Amino acid sequence: MHCITNDNLDKWINIIIRCNVMELDLEYLPERFELFSCTTLVILKLNLLEYDDGAERVHCFAALELPESVYLPRLKSLHLESLMFRRTEFMEKLFLSCPVLETLVIINCELDRRYGVVICSGQLKHLEIERLYAYSYCNGKITVSAPNLETLRCKVDVLNEYGMENLSALVKADIGMEERYIKVLSKVWKRKYAKEMIKFLGALSNAKFLSLSALLLEVLGYFIMLYVEKDFSRPTVDGVICIDSVGAVQQALDKD
Repeated sequence: MHCITNDNLDKWINIIIRCNVMELDLEYLPERFELFSCTTLVILKLNLLEYDDGAERVHCFAALELPESVYLPRLKSLHLESLMFRRTEFMEKLFLSCPVLETLVIINCELDRRYGVVICSGQLKHLEIERLYAYSYCNGKITVSAPNLETLRCKVDVLNEYGMENLSALVKADIGMEERYIKVLSKVWKRKYAKEMIKFLGALSNAKFLSLSALLLEVLGYFIMLYVEKDFSRPTVDGVICIDSVGAVQQALDKD
């Protein structure tokens, strides 16, 4: 169900919940919290991009404050878009309240650079992160610890720091890169960022299939580009170089 905001939307949401809804696609910041105690929801998509008085979209992130009591026992897939994360408690509470959550998608969201975002879950299997920025274009930290994660799709940002831990079950990783600031980065900054990405890639060493965007490889530059061209000789498909195993690449990076 796709909902459009109006004055009585909270009432309609409550009616829908009482009808044992299983999938909800909501473009609205709920003012009441019955939504977060729905025992039948399996798929929840929240796009919290705010509106101005004329009901036109404005690029403004909404801060979602979870209620004290959150319980979504059947929720398996959660999509969050245009959300402002405050402190780390949001994710901690979310995973504790969603015991069977397997898929998490984060798109076009903001994080607090003082606390970052911590994604720590034993049941999470699929994670997608795209356009996750720190407030005021500062650097922020994104930490992921998910021992049962099977697929990871992440578009990294040059201003963020990434801590990838305990990804022992990872099968497929698709890593891209945000284009902003790339053209104005100095060689020193590119080298610093390349070292950060080396750590990032090292955490993906269990992946059976790794896809790196050409832009990311360009920034890594002298660290791995020559090695990829010499030992893999992989053609690009739609601007992406595909590598069957990350292990050999990581060994080459460690020697640098």
